[in-house]
Amino acid sequence: MKNTKKGFTLVELLVVIAILAILATVAVVGYTSFTRKADISNDTVISKELTTLIQATDINDPVENFDDVMNVLYDNGFYLANLNTKTEGCFFVWESKNNQILLVDAKNGFEVLFPESYEPKGETWHLVCSDKDLLTGLNIADINVQYAVVSSESLNELIAAGTGKIYVDEGFAIVEGSAIDFTGKDNVTLVLGESSLSTNGTINGAPIHVENSTLTVEGGTLNASGNFTNQHGTFSCAIGYDGGAKLNVTDVSFIGITGINGAMNRDGEVTLVVENSTFNVTSGGVIMSTGTSTSTATINNCTINAGSYALFVSQTGTMTVNGGTYKGATAVLYCQDAGSKIVVNGGSFDGAISVTGGATLEINGGTFTNTELTKDAFLAYVADGATVVFEGETITK
Repeated sequence: MKNTKKGFTLVELLVVIAILAILATVAVVGYTSFTRKADISNDTVISKELTTLIQATDINDPVENFDDVMNVLYDNGFYLANLNTKTEGCFFVWESKNNQILLVDAKNGFEVLFPESYEPKGETWHLVCSDKDLLTGLNIADINVQYAVVSSESLNELIAAGTGKIYVDEGFAIVEGSAIDFTGKDNVTLVLGESSLSTNGTINGAPIHVENSTLTVEGGTLNASGNFTNQHGTFSCAIGYDGGAKLNVTDVSFIGITGINGAMNRDGEVTLVVENSTFNVTSGGVIMSTGTSTSTATINNCTINAGSYALFVSQTGTMTVNGGTYKGATAVLYCQDAGSKIVVNGGSFDGAISVTGGATLEINGGTFTNTELTKDAFLAYVADGATVVFEGETITK
């Protein structure tokens, strides 16, 4: 009996392969469509939640600009990472006229996927983006683009591009040994809501600007030779602050012109806490110039070598010094206006002391290179109308 083995012909094999390819294509298309629908559904939920939050806030506290939107989101636990959509090619947009968050498909003519009622694309649109490359090829000429940074790489790219205002996520951190370079980018502003910068590298160039937000800086070197400008003036510094700033600085080395400066005549409480940091600067160390008596600066165990004022307070507010070493070529302690106050609880101070314009100097401890630790010695530095509180005794000159 003869055995005959029969296999597939070449044509049959090709037909099977073609069928399998078709089935695979259908499966991929179906899966892609399914996942996209799921992503759109997820992003739509977020869009609804964000719109509800900002519109509810707007009833009692008007939401007038994108900074206000970010403050509302921070207050309610939504951070910038939430403003990057899961859906490829889509973006969240704050539409300012109707104060709502849109979900738009940028690769499909900026079609609005949510909500049904919206303002047409234009200057009322504030598009949130984490990577400028995502905008390549898109017509965004009439849209306000707000950059939401979630990595030091994307931050460096945006700075290099000269982007004006960059919003940084709460979870953002500069990795150890990296450097953020602001050189030649004096107009860059970082609005850092509850952010923490932790680095053993160097942040170079123009200042970090903190306004209506909280910034924590831990470690590393801040080297700023640029300026930031607000409605009240131009400030040269490594960190510039404006109304509503809460700044916490620990173990940071400041070099350049001025360490911390800003906020002249600006309403809004300011809180500065600077600890275990060093300042080797050609001008001022920590300069506090705010328009609210509730503003405070606390300086703990720092070392300041300044070409002008080591510690300076003007207008209103209180600066408290607890330990450390301070030297200023013009003055080591200087407060100059009624409502401004410096409280010294300890530390070593080398340089002149100046208290003018009805300001107050309170001495509870410390050592002073150019002054004996006596009431009469401190009164010699105080102008008429100013006050010295020495070891609990108040003397007005």
